[in-house]
Amino acid sequence: INPDSGIFQPDDHLEYFRFFGRVLGRALFDRQLLSHHLGQYLYKYMTNSSPFSFKDLKLINKDLYDALQDLGCKENVDSLGLNFTTKDKDFFGHLKEVEVVDGGSTKLVTKDNLQEYIESCFVYWMFSRVEPQLTELLLGVFDVLPRSILRVFEPSELDFLLCGLKEIDTNDWKNNTLYSGTYADKRENQEVCQWFWEVVKLEFKHMDKRRLLRFVTGSCGVPCTGFSELHGDDGHVQKFIIHGVPWKEHPFP
Repeated sequence: INPDSGIFQPDDHLEYFRFFGRVLGRALFDRQLLSHHLGQYLYKYMTNSSPFSFKDLKLINKDLYDALQDLGCKENVDSLGLNFTTKDKDFFGHLKEVEVVDGGSTKLVTKDNLQEYIESCFVYWMFSRVEPQLTELLLGVFDVLPRSILRVFEPSELDFLLCGLKEIDTNDWKNNTLYSGTYADKRENQEVCQWFWEVVKLEFKHMDKRRLLRFVTGSCGVPCTGFSELHGDDGHVQKFIIHGVPWKEHPFP
C-alpha cells in the first residue's frame, strides 16, 4: 500500500482502494483466483483472527525490524541521542523524518521509555502510515463480505482461498481432464494425449504449467479443492478438456 497515493489523484485516490477491496471481496465470493499473493499482514487486517506481532514488521520494513531488535538489546540507549521519530521515504525516494508520537522530535529515547519507542514505531509502520488507504480497502472488502464471515479464517487460509494451491499436481490434473472429439474413445490412452501428459509432467516447470493452465482456461491457478473445481474465464466450474480434431480437416494447430 502506497502512503503517497494521493499525489497524482488527490481528490479520489481513496476510491481506488475501496474499489480494489470490493474486487477482493468479489473474488472470494465468486471463488475466483488471484494471480499474485498479497502480503500476509493484509490478510490479518481482513480476518482480524490473529493478533499482530512484532515479526509482522519484518514483512514491511526488514531494516527497521533488525534495527529495533538490536536496539532492544543495547544497554546504553540514552547515549545514542535518539528521539521518537523514524525515517521514511516519500514518493520520490527522499528520506523524511516522521514523528511516531506527538512531539516526537523533542522526546528523547531512554532506557525507561525504549519499549514505548519500539511500540510506537511498530504502530506507525503497521497502521498509521497507511491508515486512510487501508481503511478504504477493508471497507471495500466488507461491502461484499461481512467481517464476521472472514473472522473464521486464518490469514494462511484466506491466502489459500484467494490464490489456490501453490503446487500443481499433474496427476490430479490428468485425473480430472475430459476428452472429446477424436480423443473421446481412447481418452488418455490416445498417443497424442500420452505425449501431452509426458511433456507436462516431465519437462514443464511449475511456471510453465501455470502459463499453460491460464492460456487454456483463463484461470491463473488451481482452487484449494483441486482440479475437480477448476473454473473457466466465465467464473463457472469448467474442467480441463483435450479436444481432438481430424487432422485432414484441420492440419494446423
